[in-house]
Amino acid sequence: DLSMQELADAYGTRGEADRLAGELHARLRYASIDKVYEAGLHTFLGGVRDDIARLSDEIGRQFLLD
Repeated sequence: DLSMQELADAYGTRGEADRLAGELHARLRYASIDKVYEAGLHTFLGGVRDDIARLSDEIGRQFLLD
């Protein structure tokens, strides 16, 4: 979260990457082990992997490709 804030301050912008990072952080921070088992570890981690890929793409668009 601090790195995203530093990027936003340096580039003077906040956007979708910030929202996605916050959403992923909350998902991981507040995930209960019961919910992970309920979904299945493979499914849960696959969703996390997909979220990281989306975040990576958005960071590229927001901070690197302009």
